[in-house]
Amino acid sequence: MSCGAFAGKNEIMASRLIIVFLCLLGVGLASCRTKPEADLRILTYDSLRADGAIGGVLFAEFQRRCQCRVHVQSAGDAGQIVARFALDKSRKRQLPHVLLGIDQNLFRSVQSDAIEIFELPSLIAPQTKIDPRFVPFDFGYFSFIADLPAMTSKKLAIPQSYSDLLRAELKSQFILQDPRTSSPGLGFLQSIQGAFGKSSLQFLTQLRGRWLTMPSGWDEAYGLFLKGEAPLVWSYTTSQAYHDSSSESKGRYKALMFKEGQGLQIEGAIAVRSAMSSIHEQKLTKMFFDLLLSPEIQKEIPLRQWMYPARTDVELPLEFKALPTPTKILYSPDFESELAVKQWSEAVLK
Repeated sequence: MSCGAFAGKNEIMASRLIIVFLCLLGVGLASCRTKPEADLRILTYDSLRADGAIGGVLFAEFQRRCQCRVHVQSAGDAGQIVARFALDKSRKRQLPHVLLGIDQNLFRSVQSDAIEIFELPSLIAPQTKIDPRFVPFDFGYFSFIADLPAMTSKKLAIPQSYSDLLRAELKSQFILQDPRTSSPGLGFLQSIQGAFGKSSLQFLTQLRGRWLTMPSGWDEAYGLFLKGEAPLVWSYTTSQAYHDSSSESKGRYKALMFKEGQGLQIEGAIAVRSAMSSIHEQKLTKMFFDLLLSPEIQKEIPLRQWMYPARTDVELPLEFKALPTPTKILYSPDFESELAVKQWSEAVLK
């Protein structure tokens, strides 16, 4: 064998050693990877990522299954998800593949951005199916939560209807959320419209200035309620289940059933059309939706998300079985959230 052959072999061996060395150093060469590394971008709200919430279990399990990196960003309340998405879209920034945690009302403002890539399982609750592009994962009923000892100490009678909020003694005794930025705040407008119909704007005008405060999101509003700032807060019937799960607060907080009925919220996710630049990204998104609606994740919804699971075959915990049942559901698929917020602004903020 000639010296040239030995020289050629030495060069090949040297090149291989360099590649191995770079791989060990973590240099991002495609040739170093045994599997292609793909990312899934998700935009959700803050409380879904809180300690003990469903996000920790959901995202960790998905990364384990997909062998990919998941980038999760959050923005306050669900309403702020949509606001941030719209801002990023207008500024031509990189968009998430998935919006996670928007409800049926907020979906209207992003439905043109959604793409249908996933077929819902047969065991999904019928009331949560609103559009083929919307993937529901939980639902709940809006209600006021009352701090019973606080109501008693202030000698306040428990309200039985939305009209009772106009009683003189309840002024500054309840907390709402801003419907421009909060999905529960928007749910309040939906509930009022369902309860009063054409007279809803008149009622909202009468209600103006009677609440204690109106934060931008549910987290802040409920935090103020728990600090004792007011004995009533707009929330969900399932907030009672949360408190009843603790021996320290069991029986203290009660979900109020109003004679006009309760609003309905359906939380879901969408796949963002313009963010899907490859078949692989669509496959990852389908995998994520499949996990989101799997029995493993859905059974975690009640005691982590404190909402009802979208699957009908999930056994509910005792705290949920003890919750009051709405006599009427104040929900219309024709509710126009943008128009409702505009009218509310004109009636309340003028």
